[in-house]
Amino acid sequence: MPRSFRHWTFRYVKNRVIQILHEKTHPNDPWLTRQSVHILADLLQDTDTGLEFGSGRSTIWFAQRTSRVISIEHDFKWYQSVGQKIQDLNLESKIDYRYCDNIADYVGQIDSLEDNSIDYCLIDGKARDECTLKVLPKLKHEGILIIDNINLYLPNASRSPNSIRRFDNTNDSAWASVQIQIDSWEMVWTTNGVSDTALWIKP
Repeated sequence: MPRSFRHWTFRYVKNRVIQILHEKTHPNDPWLTRQSVHILADLLQDTDTGLEFGSGRSTIWFAQRTSRVISIEHDFKWYQSVGQKIQDLNLESKIDYRYCDNIADYVGQIDSLEDNSIDYCLIDGKARDECTLKVLPKLKHEGILIIDNINLYLPNASRSPNSIRRFDNTNDSAWASVQIQIDSWEMVWTTNGVSDTALWIKP
């Protein structure tokens, strides 16, 4: 399929340049929207325990601000790269870093956690719909659910490229179920015009 450049408007190019410059000048920030990172910096506590699907800058960032993070990664080369950074920063005691290339095992890592046991969860890897559904009962009261690139999965009015406007009921039943379950949760939807990150607080 040929690549589409329809989203390459002046607005998009401007936002993309701003995003790239920010990432270069803030090399320790997670690859989330700036606004969501600022919100998380205010909400997270040093006693919190978290879970993330998809590792990277966020793994280090969470470990430096919270008590412990379980990080699940499916890409072996990336797992090795991030693992080396974890060792270089002596963060092994704060990060339970797991490699799972099998999707069933990847999603199944959630099963080892008790209900109401984690303070935050970042969904930023594979099988985001399944991971989100399974992690909801694992979050504590006032736990934080973070989903990156959320504009690709839940209906929205974002200007970010490829944002969906409505569900295709044949393909999005899991996300529709997620939306129903978190409908009453407090939510902040953030965007940089390139991609979106949303945060929910479990009541």
